[in-house]
Amino acid sequence: MRTLLIAITVLIALAIAIVVAVRLPVEVAPPPPAPPLAAPEGDTPERPAREELPLSPEVRLGLPDCPDAAGDDLRSADALECWFADGTFGPWHMVSSLEIQGITITRLMATDPGVAGTVARRLVEQGGSGVEEVLVYAKPLRGAGVTRVRWTPDDGYHTSVFGDR
Repeated sequence: MRTLLIAITVLIALAIAIVVAVRLPVEVAPPPPAPPLAAPEGDTPERPAREELPLSPEVRLGLPDCPDAAGDDLRSADALECWFADGTFGPWHMVSSLEIQGITITRLMATDPGVAGTVARRLVEQGGSGVEEVLVYAKPLRGAGVTRVRWTPDDGYHTSVFGDR
Protein backbone atom coordinates (compact mmCIF):
# COMPACT_ATOMS: atom_id res chain seq x y z
CA MET A 1 0.00 0.00 0.00
CA ARG A 2 2.84 2.33 0.82
CA THR A 3 4.42 1.73 -2.66
CA LEU A 4 1.12 2.63 -4.32
CA LEU A 5 0.90 5.84 -2.28
CA ILE A 6 4.45 6.83 -3.31
CA ALA A 7 3.71 6.10 -6.99
CA ILE A 8 0.53 8.21 -6.92
CA THR A 9 2.39 11.07 -5.21
CA VAL A 10 5.15 10.97 -7.85
CA LEU A 11 2.58 10.96 -10.69
CA ILE A 12 0.70 13.93 -9.20
CA ALA A 13 3.97 15.85 -8.76
CA LEU A 14 4.95 15.08 -12.34
CA ALA A 15 1.56 16.23 -13.65
CA ILE A 16 1.85 19.50 -11.69
CA ALA A 17 5.37 20.06 -13.00
CA ILE A 18 4.20 19.56 -16.58
CA VAL A 19 1.27 21.98 -16.18
CA VAL A 20 3.50 24.63 -14.61
CA ALA A 21 6.22 24.18 -17.24
CA VAL A 22 3.75 24.64 -20.09
CA ARG A 23 2.62 27.98 -18.66
CA LEU A 24 6.11 29.40 -18.11
CA PRO A 25 7.04 32.13 -20.60
CA VAL A 26 9.88 31.26 -22.94
CA GLU A 27 11.94 34.04 -24.47
CA VAL A 28 13.48 33.26 -27.83
CA ALA A 29 16.48 35.35 -28.75
CA PRO A 30 16.55 36.56 -32.36
CA PRO A 31 19.27 35.02 -34.50
CA PRO A 32 22.37 37.15 -35.04
CA PRO A 33 22.32 39.03 -38.34
CA ALA A 34 24.09 37.27 -41.18
CA PRO A 35 26.94 39.11 -42.83
CA PRO A 36 26.03 40.42 -46.29
CA LEU A 37 26.94 38.35 -49.33
CA ALA A 38 27.63 41.38 -51.47
CA ALA A 39 28.74 44.93 -51.06
CA PRO A 40 25.98 47.02 -52.69
CA GLU A 41 26.96 49.92 -54.91
CA GLY A 42 24.31 52.50 -55.75
CA ASP A 43 23.67 51.87 -59.44
CA THR A 44 19.91 52.29 -59.79
CA PRO A 45 17.20 52.72 -57.17
CA GLU A 46 15.42 49.53 -58.30
CA ARG A 47 18.36 47.14 -58.26
CA PRO A 48 21.81 48.27 -57.09
CA ALA A 49 24.87 46.83 -58.80
CA ARG A 50 26.50 44.02 -56.85
CA GLU A 51 29.97 42.71 -56.46
CA GLU A 52 29.36 39.19 -55.20
CA LEU A 53 31.63 37.52 -52.73
CA PRO A 54 32.72 34.07 -53.89
CA LEU A 55 30.57 31.25 -52.60
CA SER A 56 32.28 28.89 -50.19
CA PRO A 57 32.75 25.24 -51.21
CA GLU A 58 30.19 24.21 -48.56
CA VAL A 59 27.55 26.43 -50.16
CA ARG A 60 28.47 25.34 -53.69
CA LEU A 61 27.91 21.68 -52.73
CA GLY A 62 30.79 20.71 -54.98
CA LEU A 63 28.95 21.92 -58.09
CA PRO A 64 30.79 23.84 -60.84
CA ASP A 65 29.68 26.97 -62.66
CA CYS A 66 27.15 26.27 -65.43
CA PRO A 67 28.29 26.20 -69.03
CA ASP A 68 26.52 28.72 -71.27
CA ALA A 69 24.44 25.96 -72.89
CA ALA A 70 22.83 24.94 -69.55
CA GLY A 71 20.62 28.05 -69.62
CA ASP A 72 19.25 27.12 -73.03
CA ASP A 73 17.16 24.32 -71.48
CA LEU A 74 16.39 24.79 -67.79
CA ARG A 75 14.41 21.54 -67.87
CA SER A 76 17.54 19.48 -68.67
CA ALA A 77 19.51 17.46 -66.14
CA ASP A 78 22.55 19.64 -66.89
CA ALA A 79 20.76 22.64 -65.35
CA LEU A 80 20.50 20.81 -62.02
CA GLU A 81 24.22 20.12 -61.75
CA CYS A 82 25.76 23.59 -61.64
CA TRP A 83 25.58 27.19 -60.40
CA PHE A 84 24.27 29.85 -62.77
CA ALA A 85 25.94 33.27 -62.75
CA ASP A 86 23.59 36.20 -63.05
CA GLY A 87 24.90 39.78 -63.15
CA THR A 88 21.69 41.17 -61.65
CA PHE A 89 20.80 38.61 -58.99
CA GLY A 90 24.09 36.85 -58.27
CA PRO A 91 24.71 33.08 -58.24
CA TRP A 92 21.75 30.69 -58.10
CA HIS A 93 21.27 26.93 -58.29
CA MET A 94 18.30 24.77 -59.27
CA VAL A 95 17.81 22.36 -56.36
CA SER A 96 15.03 20.39 -58.03
CA SER A 97 12.65 20.54 -60.94
CA LEU A 98 9.54 18.48 -61.57
CA GLU A 99 7.33 18.57 -64.63
CA ILE A 100 4.05 16.65 -64.73
CA GLN A 101 1.00 17.15 -66.96
CA GLY A 102 2.04 20.63 -68.09
CA ILE A 103 2.89 21.89 -64.60
CA THR A 104 6.50 22.73 -63.79
CA ILE A 105 7.64 23.12 -60.17
CA THR A 106 11.20 24.32 -59.61
CA ARG A 107 13.11 25.00 -56.37
CA LEU A 108 16.09 27.38 -56.31
CA MET A 109 18.79 28.46 -53.88
CA ALA A 110 19.92 32.00 -54.65
CA THR A 111 21.91 34.89 -53.25
CA ASP A 112 18.89 37.00 -54.26
CA PRO A 113 15.50 35.22 -54.44
CA GLY A 114 14.35 37.87 -56.94
CA VAL A 115 15.85 35.61 -59.62
CA ALA A 116 12.67 33.48 -59.36
CA GLY A 117 10.87 35.81 -61.78
CA THR A 118 13.59 35.53 -64.40
CA VAL A 119 13.70 31.74 -64.08
CA ALA A 120 9.90 31.50 -64.32
CA ARG A 121 9.90 33.55 -67.53
CA ARG A 122 12.62 31.39 -69.07
CA LEU A 123 10.74 28.20 -68.13
CA VAL A 124 7.56 29.54 -69.74
CA GLU A 125 9.44 30.57 -72.91
CA GLN A 126 11.25 27.24 -73.14
CA GLY A 127 8.11 25.18 -72.42
CA GLY A 128 6.16 26.15 -75.51
CA SER A 129 2.40 25.71 -75.80
CA GLY A 130 2.28 22.67 -73.49
CA VAL A 131 2.87 24.75 -70.36
CA GLU A 132 -0.20 25.10 -68.15
CA GLU A 133 1.42 26.38 -64.95
CA VAL A 134 4.90 27.24 -63.72
CA LEU A 135 5.83 27.54 -60.04
CA VAL A 136 9.31 28.69 -59.03
CA TYR A 137 10.28 28.74 -55.34
CA ALA A 138 13.51 30.58 -54.42
CA LYS A 139 15.11 30.31 -50.99
CA PRO A 140 17.87 32.77 -50.11
CA LEU A 141 21.27 31.35 -49.19
CA ARG A 142 21.16 33.41 -46.02
CA GLY A 143 18.06 34.43 -44.17
CA ALA A 144 14.54 33.13 -43.95
CA GLY A 145 11.60 33.17 -46.29
CA VAL A 146 10.77 31.86 -49.71
CA THR A 147 9.82 33.79 -52.84
CA ARG A 148 7.32 32.09 -55.15
CA VAL A 149 6.57 33.12 -58.71
CA ARG A 150 3.48 31.50 -60.23
CA TRP A 151 2.55 31.75 -63.90
CA THR A 152 -0.62 30.55 -65.62
CA PRO A 153 -1.83 31.46 -69.13
CA ASP A 154 -4.96 33.11 -67.73
CA ASP A 155 -3.45 35.07 -64.81
CA GLY A 156 0.14 35.74 -65.92
CA TYR A 157 2.92 36.15 -63.34
CA HIS A 158 2.29 36.62 -59.61
CA THR A 159 5.00 36.89 -56.97
CA SER A 160 4.45 35.95 -53.31
CA VAL A 161 6.88 36.07 -50.39
CA PHE A 162 6.39 33.62 -47.53
CA GLY A 163 8.08 34.07 -44.16
CA ASP A 164 10.55 36.75 -43.14
CA ARG A 165 13.08 38.02 -45.62
